[in-house]
Amino acid sequence: MYGKTFAFLLLFLWTIPLIAQESARDTTDKGLTVEQWLTAGPLEIELPAFHQEKNLDGKKFKASDLLVYEPKTVRQPVEGEDFLRQNGKQIRWKPKKTAKNGMLSIPKPKKTNYGINVQASYLENDSYTEIGFEIESRQCFVLYVDGKKKLSKLKFDNKDKKVEKKTKKLNLEPGKHLVVITSLYSKEEGVNWKTLTRLSTGGDGDVRLSLDPVRKMDMKLLLEGLRLRDASLSPDGELVLLRYSETFGPAGVGDSWFEVKDVENGRMLFSSRGKEMNQVNWAPLGHRISYTSKLAGKNTIELLNPDSLTNKVLLQTSDKINSHRWAKTGAYLIYTITEEPKESKNDVYKVEGMPDRWPWWRKRTQLYKLNIDDLTRERLTWGYLGNNLHDISPDGKRIMVSHEFPDFSQRPYSRQVLMEINLEGMSIDTIWDKHYGGSVSYSPDGKKLLVTGSPVLFGDVGKNVSAGKTPNDYDTQAYIYDLQSAAVQPITKDFDPAVSRAWWNSGDGRIYVIGQSRTYKKLYVFEESSHSFTDLGAQVDVVKSAGFTGNAKQMVYTGNSISYPQVCYKYDLATGNQSLIADPEADVFNKV
Repeated sequence: MYGKTFAFLLLFLWTIPLIAQESARDTTDKGLTVEQWLTAGPLEIELPAFHQEKNLDGKKFKASDLLVYEPKTVRQPVEGEDFLRQNGKQIRWKPKKTAKNGMLSIPKPKKTNYGINVQASYLENDSYTEIGFEIESRQCFVLYVDGKKKLSKLKFDNKDKKVEKKTKKLNLEPGKHLVVITSLYSKEEGVNWKTLTRLSTGGDGDVRLSLDPVRKMDMKLLLEGLRLRDASLSPDGELVLLRYSETFGPAGVGDSWFEVKDVENGRMLFSSRGKEMNQVNWAPLGHRISYTSKLAGKNTIELLNPDSLTNKVLLQTSDKINSHRWAKTGAYLIYTITEEPKESKNDVYKVEGMPDRWPWWRKRTQLYKLNIDDLTRERLTWGYLGNNLHDISPDGKRIMVSHEFPDFSQRPYSRQVLMEINLEGMSIDTIWDKHYGGSVSYSPDGKKLLVTGSPVLFGDVGKNVSAGKTPNDYDTQAYIYDLQSAAVQPITKDFDPAVSRAWWNSGDGRIYVIGQSRTYKKLYVFEESSHSFTDLGAQVDVVKSAGFTGNAKQMVYTGNSISYPQVCYKYDLATGNQSLIADPEADVFNKV
């Protein structure tokens, strides 16, 4: 009995590898036929003029050359939606099932000898998967996966020939992929217009086919596509300037531009796409936009009127323009130039301390003034240290600048000297000399400063931790600094979120901040009467930027949510009403 039991166990153990091999074979040899398609067509196509003549390469036009160019790029087909318009007729996406043998029959064009049909389906895989495509048709066809040409057959098979099958193996990353087959019919060939598509998959990953464009969030959606960056309003609030960028895979090549639109009706007045227009700012008066560009090999600041589409050159220089900022009066602007040291001729360099190892350390930023009336220029700063412009006073008579430099005697191992320069006499008043630096802007009356910086920027004034504890320097606080008395008011000391951005709005005289709490960034307004902050109820989870008008009591803000990209809203500061201005990826993300 024991001998029989032992023999049975031995036989069982010997068959386990065979069972495993058979199981693996079943897994790696999965196959399925695409039985449903969204179809658009047939499109009636004619051969181009002079097709019978030879081109520069000595070649005549062939019917299969009609497939070289797509009639229209297929992006996200949806049942019932329009694809294109031909001869006054709207071609829409329609669902169609194949026959039992998997063949998709396509109706022939009625008026022309040639026709093109576009069929699309969605393929979804949960893991990295190798998928084999096998396509069978007597007609010519091209296979596209995620918009890229992957397989083609550019010869017709007549009735007497065996149908040629084309195959292609692709490694697809997890996600939903768009599969498109564009096929060409020729009446001269006299064969039926049919296609058969089979898929084979390897591995244990699940692969699903559907006509539904709804997809899960994936890396392609996160890294590629159109993105809204920020927005700003014209001084009168009638126009909005929207900055965009678009990233293209797989190399991550991108493009950036801006558009100017009418706030009320959304009509586009101007787009800079395809043009070199950078560092865009609204001029403080009227509908005018300043920007930097290249003109005749020189760095240029130009002024654009989006209503009349006219340009005016304000400045041309061989120096590198870093940025520019307008005085609120519109009388002048201040631009910054980067100065670089001369290269050593003997290849010997003296290292001026540890930071001198950084390749950018010896570059310095200096300030220049450009008067708009007569376009005269003035140099405002000089010296060994770079000069950082913080703000221009509301009356345009003063500017706030700072020097930053290393100081390893104590944390945070840097020092900031904040100074106010009177432009009428070029006198300098030092506001502070501190180890902890901050960013400052003038109040609407020019008598105070709105300061953002570390909780210990002003000693213990902004600290809100128990004795013996050191506050987090990244918990940025906001302060009001009186220029005459040097008194400091820590307005966010008892405000939990860290301050990301802050503005003292000249339109209504109130302070607005973006406050970050964990993964959320909300928009708040500081109520000076109650010394408290009110959440403005932004329609996004993470507010990225905000822009205010000079006089009108409204603003725009941009932001994104946990699973939705950046959008732009207009906010009425008087009523609290909000309206959507820009949602550039609505067509994509409403199906995610």
